Amino acid sequence: MTRLVLEMLSHRMSPSFIGPITLSIAMVIFPNEDIVLALPSISFVRECQSVMAYLTKMLTAYQLAKVDIYLEHHSDGTS
Repeated sequence: MTRLVLEMLSHRMSPSFIGPITLSIAMVIFPNEDIVLALPSISFVRECQSVMAYLTKMLTAYQLAKVDIYLEHHSDGTS
């Protein structure tokens, strides 16, 4: 469920839409079965937003560590 919520958040979906869309996805994949016991709450989705922010920072640091040359631009006059 967390991966599904993170995927939707990465596509900038509103947290209030994630629960109903999760139900729609389950109904399309399993049309003859009632497998959804509970939908993700908005508080869970907001916690996943924190996880998404952490993952984004981690992936950015990983990509910066891989490059040979790193150029910085300080637009505020600092160096």
